[in-house]
Amino acid sequence: MKTYLMEVCAKGDEINIATEDVSWIEDVNCNSETDVKAIIPNFNKTLRPGERARVLLGITEMGVSTTAPHQWYKSYPVTISDSEGLYDRYKCKKCGITGKRFGLSDIITTDKKYQKPKYKYCTS
Repeated sequence: MKTYLMEVCAKGDEINIATEDVSWIEDVNCNSETDVKAIIPNFNKTLRPGERARVLLGITEMGVSTTAPHQWYKSYPVTISDSEGLYDRYKCKKCGITGKRFGLSDIITTDKKYQKPKYKYCTS
């Protein structure tokens, strides 16, 4: 059996996925990705009173690809100064997510739209 991460949300919330934090990650043990895809329809068929149907947003197999670190490069040549302070813009060479490095710190903070757990590691 393999371990998969599936991102899900309540039915109807998928239209707000880009602007709101309405999804969550569940880990499941299955033999194949096909088995993972069957979980949500089965859940929706057996809803209890008060439960909302769910929508599957994505599946990631746990393994080497989910634990690879991002390969950051400075994507804007000039240090930016605004209400957030002084920072440099960065982008991952492999998956394209963006982030900021404040001051002289080595830590790159991912942009708000990439704060979900699925973006913690590079998946490309």
